[in-house]
Amino acid sequence: MRPDVDNALLITVWVPLSSADVDNGCLSVIPGSHKCGIRKHVTTNSYKISLEELPEGTPVSLPVELGGILLFHVLACHVSLPYASDRVRWSIDLRYQDPAQPSGHLYLKGFLVQSEAHPENVLNYPQWVSMWEKQLVHDKPWPPNSEMAWGSLQMQWCRDWGSITPAYQPQVQQRLQ
Repeated sequence: MRPDVDNALLITVWVPLSSADVDNGCLSVIPGSHKCGIRKHVTTNSYKISLEELPEGTPVSLPVELGGILLFHVLACHVSLPYASDRVRWSIDLRYQDPAQPSGHLYLKGFLVQSEAHPENVLNYPQWVSMWEKQLVHDKPWPPNSEMAWGSLQMQWCRDWGSITPAYQPQVQQRLQ
């Protein structure tokens, strides 16, 4: 996770779009590591927990067939295994948290995508895009010195899909250069 969201209580739903196994980079977790608190991360070409900070325990590989899912706590120490196959492994991460709790993001505050009890509080797509634009302009490329920087990837997605509103186009364009 990013350092600005480590304190947010959330659950990740990891959905493989193809079967994920040890050969094509399934997830591996240290059982019980979610009970060990926030671990200090280091930044290299990605953001990860240093070996010295890993809690004791033997990592367990979690193969998932197409159609399956994994649910895990934000503090669970997890990693994708290295690819040892020519089969691609695609996945989607869905994260859920109480929208009334801090999200760890300045502009991406908690929001509802569906609610029978409070439909007036449901965020629509233009509102969601506006929140992302503000956060992306605020964020520095992350992690530093990485071609896979979070902000750059997200801005690339927004640029490619044409979802940047005119008010933020100059700021986002400047960040992409």
